[in-house]
Amino acid sequence: VKFGGKSTKEFLENIQRIDLDADGLKQLNKDLADKEFAEAIVENPKLVDSWKVLDGAGVDDVVRRNIDELELVSKNIDEIKAFDGGYDAWKINRNAGGDLATLLAKYKNVRKYLDDGQIKAYLNATDANKFTDLLRKGHSDVLKHMDEMDVDDFGEMIRGYIDNPNAFKNSLADLDKFSGKYGWLTYWKVTPDIKKSFKTLREDLKGKDLLPTGDATEIELATLHAFTVKGDFLNIPLRYNKSYLGAYADKGIKHVKSALDKLRKVSSRKYVGDVFSGKTFSKADFEKTFVGGKGKEVAFDGFVSSSVKEPVAEGFIVLSKQWVSSAEYNSPGNSDSNLSLKIRI
Repeated sequence: VKFGGKSTKEFLENIQRIDLDADGLKQLNKDLADKEFAEAIVENPKLVDSWKVLDGAGVDDVVRRNIDELELVSKNIDEIKAFDGGYDAWKINRNAGGDLATLLAKYKNVRKYLDDGQIKAYLNATDANKFTDLLRKGHSDVLKHMDEMDVDDFGEMIRGYIDNPNAFKNSLADLDKFSGKYGWLTYWKVTPDIKKSFKTLREDLKGKDLLPTGDATEIELATLHAFTVKGDFLNIPLRYNKSYLGAYADKGIKHVKSALDKLRKVSSRKYVGDVFSGKTFSKADFEKTFVGGKGKEVAFDGFVSSSVKEPVAEGFIVLSKQWVSSAEYNSPGNSDSNLSLKIRI
């Protein structure tokens, strides 16, 4: 295949404009060995834009060089680039044509779960329509992950969607945002079942195993118990991604604060002495927060727990280590800084 002078110029201008890296140029060069593909590029050099979209979506080689697909992408390229989830989500949405059965033809379990009585109990008709509209924009890897869930896990995901639709919507763009280490679903899984805390609280009250609770209500005490068992459902969003804070966590923060305020007024609960709190920091965050700051007041996002037992605080140093590598703090050469604080009350 030979390029004419004009088509050669347009081709090179388009290559420069789309700014392919070395791997992209190598792949394009390889694909140009396909005669039909090369002839289409000679005829319409702007198809390299479409090729880059398909290459970035990781489609099969045959699809990436398919002339019909390249022309389809070319006609809709602005819409595809603006579409949540990119080409894959756009293609699913286009194929669906508004028909849920068509949309979920590849994801039979998701389709089955949406007809499940438990799921319908969570979703009224309005919420169900909004939810399926969001699925149409979801990345295929995310939909595949949903399809591999069992119905109980799918139900918990629905509960999380109802709690914070925007966070759920934003997580559909790719699998890492959805279920990666810092993904929305990973966070939602740590939210506790408050019913278990109510049961424990009532058993403790019945057995008189609690110190006086003053004016604290049952929901405040149950939420405080849930936070004490696993505080991640409040502290992770407060410290690392506040967009995860939905109605559930907002109420949890309100109840925990109220419970602590009321319990502090109970004289038999007052404590005077040293307590300990432990946390792991990235090297960069430790230096930014503490180095050269003698005498300054340091504020922490979230609730800071403490114990009269120093080994308990040291245990939290280990537990908090998993969050240090978040993108907010991670940089080449960073190492961890373990910090045990002694707090005098």
